[in-house]
Amino acid sequence: HLFVGLVIGLIIGIGTGSYVFTQNDAEPTLMLHMHPMQEVDPNLPIPSVELEALPDSNDGYNLQITTRNFRFTPENVGRDSIDNQGHSHLYVNGVKVARVYGDWFNLSASDLQDGMNTVTVTLNTNDHSDWVLDGKHIEAVVEVEKVEPAAMQMEGMEM
Repeated sequence: HLFVGLVIGLIIGIGTGSYVFTQNDAEPTLMLHMHPMQEVDPNLPIPSVELEALPDSNDGYNLQITTRNFRFTPENVGRDSIDNQGHSHLYVNGVKVARVYGDWFNLSASDLQDGMNTVTVTLNTNDHSDWVLDGKHIEAVVEVEKVEPAAMQMEGMEM
């Protein structure tokens, strides 16, 4: 029954997915956004987000999420939307892998495919809606490559 539920969930997710253009607008990425969109109030400072991926010597990447005009409010998750606050959703290759409640997140190598991966962070309201501006998701995108942790690389070295 769990397998059937996952398959149905993927079908529903793909059916409701939206194409979101990355920062370079080269190719659209299928994002499985399953939450309603919430337009930011144009009379308030517009929130924005930047994303930097720093290799972690033990596992994957440490992601630094820098926001402007936005406040992480994990204490309000699941409550009504409040302008310019909420949390983030983290996607790898268009699939949601985590909610993020602050400026840093460790993305495990186990969440990455071999080769290059597209990592996207979106800003979301307390009620999980996607913050959007003129119908476009407020998000940041980086490309990362799955690499072996330093400890694993050292095993193959001769001493």
